[in-house]
Amino acid sequence: MNPNSGRPIESGEARDGKREPWRVWVRPAAVVLLAVLTLLLYAPLLGSNFLNYDDQAYVYENPRVQAGITWEGLRYYSTHVAGGFYAPVMWLSHMAAYEAFGMWAGGHHLVNILIHTGAVLLLLVFFLRTTGEFWASLLVAALFALHPLHVESVAWVSERKDVLSGLFFALTLLAYASYARKPGLWRYTLVAGSFLLGLMSKSMLVTMPFLLLLLDYWPLGRTPAPLAAIPGRWPELPEGLAPRRGWGALLLEKVPLLVLSGIFSYLTTLDQPIIDFVRLPLNSRLLNVAISYGQYTLDTFFPYHLAIYYPLDIHGLSFGRAVAWGLPVVLLVVGAVVGGRRFPYLPVGMLWYVGLLVPVSGIIQIASAARADRYTYLTIIGLFIAVAWGLGDLLSVWSRWRKAILAILLFWLLGLTAAAAFQVRIWQDNESLWTHTYSVTRNNARAARFMGFYALERGNAAQAIPYYQEALRLTPDFQKALLELSHAYTLAGRLPPAARALLTLLRMDSQNPQWGSFFLDACKRLPDPAEEKRYLVEGSALQPKNIEIRMELGRVLVVLGEAKQAVQVLTEALALKPEDPLGNCYLAHALFAAGEERKAAATYRHVLEREPHNPDALAGLAWVCIAAKDPALRDSRAALSMAEEAFRAGDATNPYYRVVLDAARGAASPGGGPK
Repeated sequence: MNPNSGRPIESGEARDGKREPWRVWVRPAAVVLLAVLTLLLYAPLLGSNFLNYDDQAYVYENPRVQAGITWEGLRYYSTHVAGGFYAPVMWLSHMAAYEAFGMWAGGHHLVNILIHTGAVLLLLVFFLRTTGEFWASLLVAALFALHPLHVESVAWVSERKDVLSGLFFALTLLAYASYARKPGLWRYTLVAGSFLLGLMSKSMLVTMPFLLLLLDYWPLGRTPAPLAAIPGRWPELPEGLAPRRGWGALLLEKVPLLVLSGIFSYLTTLDQPIIDFVRLPLNSRLLNVAISYGQYTLDTFFPYHLAIYYPLDIHGLSFGRAVAWGLPVVLLVVGAVVGGRRFPYLPVGMLWYVGLLVPVSGIIQIASAARADRYTYLTIIGLFIAVAWGLGDLLSVWSRWRKAILAILLFWLLGLTAAAAFQVRIWQDNESLWTHTYSVTRNNARAARFMGFYALERGNAAQAIPYYQEALRLTPDFQKALLELSHAYTLAGRLPPAARALLTLLRMDSQNPQWGSFFLDACKRLPDPAEEKRYLVEGSALQPKNIEIRMELGRVLVVLGEAKQAVQVLTEALALKPEDPLGNCYLAHALFAAGEERKAAATYRHVLEREPHNPDALAGLAWVCIAAKDPALRDSRAALSMAEEAFRAGDATNPYYRVVLDAARGAASPGGGPK
C-alpha cells in the first residue's frame, strides 16, 4: 500500500509515491495504444457494404435519411416513433452520415467506429477519475473496446443507436461524477441532458437511474455511513471523497431521471413487436431469462459461436436447463453482495450487469429472438469491473503468482481480440454473416431463409429449395420464405409447387394485394388449365374483390369449355369494376363461346367506344364478324380492317393477333370463311 494515499502502489510508481521519470510516458502510451488497437480492429469495415438486414430501412432505402439533414426529416423523427424506437438523435446521425458519405457504406461504418472509440476513452476517463486506479480502469476500457460481443453493435450500421447511446452513457457517468463531488443545478442539468440524449439514441438506458444509485455506493462513496466499505477500500480522489447523503436525498435526485425513463419506456412500446403472454407464457419467459443470463455470462469470458440471430426455441426451454445456466449467475450475485463491504466493486459490478440487462432480458419479449449480442454492449461493463478490480486484489494476495496471473490475463485478452477480429471479418459480408449464423445455431429459420436467398442470388435454385423448406418446417408462417420458395420453384421449372406456395401465402394474409398479384402470375404459368382452375377458385374465394384473379378464372373456364360459368364469374368481377377494358373483353369472349353472340358484339363495341384502338376489343370483334353464326353479325371486310388495326396496335409477340388477322384475310378472300 502507498503510505501517503492508503491505496495500492501501481506499476511505475516508486515507494516514496513519486513516479519513476522513465515511466512517465507509459500511461499516455497505453491510452494511445488502446485507441489505435480499437481503430485497427474495426478498420476492415471501411471496405464493407451495407447489410440487407435492417440497413435498408435505416439508410439505403430510407428517403428521409437519403435527403440528408432537412427540416422535414428532423420534424418527422422528432415527432414519430420509427424503427421501433423514439430516437431522433440516432436518426440525425444517420442523416448527417449520409450528408457526408452518401452511399459509401465504409463512411457509415467509420462513424460507428469513431463513436465507439470515443465511448471507450470516455469510459476510461470516468473510472480513472472516480477510482484513481489507472490499470484497472484501462483494463475495463480495453475489454469494452475489444470484446467480440461488441462487434455486432459497431459493425452493423443499423446499430448506430448502440454506440451512440454508449457515448452518451459515458458522458452521463462523467457528468454524474462531477455532480456527486460538488452537487449543483448546472451539474445536474448536464447529467439530465446527457441522459436524455442517450435515451434519444436508444431507450436501452432506461435503467440508468438505478445504476447511478449503485455508483453512489462505489466508487463515489455517497451512501450513508452504515453501508460504508471497510476503511481503506474507498478511493481517495484529488478533490476528496464526495459528501455522503441520506437515502431519501439520493433517491429524490434520481426522480427526474426516472420520469424520463418512464416516458421513453412507454414510447418504445408503441412500435415494438411485443409478444403477448398468451403466445409466450410467463413461465417460458422466465426459463429463457435464466438461460440467457447464463449464456451472456459464459460468452463474456469465453465467447463461442456468436451469431447475429439466436432463435427462441420454446420447445427447448426446460427447468433443468434454466437451473444449469441461471444458478451460477445467481450464486455470483449472492457472493458479490455478501462480500460487498470488503470488496465494494463486486456488488456494483454484478448488479450493474444484471440490472442493465433487465429491459432486454426477455421478460418483455420482443419478436422471436432468444437473446442478442448487442444487448451486452453496456451491460457486461459490470462484469469487466468485477474482473479488473478483483484482479488487483488477487495480485496483492497472491503476489508470488503475479507473473502467471498476468500471463493468463494477457492470453485471455489476446484471445478475445482475435475472436473479435474474426467476428469483424464475418460482419463484412452479408452471405458470410448468415452462413456463419446458420453453421453455429440450431433450428434457425431466419438463417435458413437467408441461406436459400444467397443460393438464389448465385443462380442455384435447386440448392435454395431445401433451405426454404427447412425454414418453413421450423416457422410455418414465415411469409418471406414462402414467397422466395415460390420464386425458387419457378426458376427450377417446378410450376405447380410455386403456385401452391403462393396459395399458402394467400391463406396466411388474404388482405395483402401483393400476394394476390404474385399468386396470379404463378397461376398463369401453369401448363394445365384444369390445375390452374383449382388454384384460382380458392384464390378468388380468399380475395373476392381481386378482379384480376376472377378475370383469369373466367378466361380459364372458357378454355375448359365452361363458358356459361365463365360468364357468371366475369359478370360478378365486373360488378366491382364495370369499365375495366380487359375484363369486358374476357366477358365478351365468354359470351360468344356461350352462344350469346349479339351480347358479345355489344360488349366489344362498348369497350371500343371508350378505347377506339384497344387491340383486344378490335381482335375480339373481328373474330365475331368472322365466326358468328348469326348472319347479321358477319362482316368480313370490317373484320379484316379491325384485325389489321389490332395487329398494329397489339403486342407483336402475342400470337392471338396473328391468328385473328390470318382468319380475317382468309374470310375476306373469294370463297373464304373462318378456318
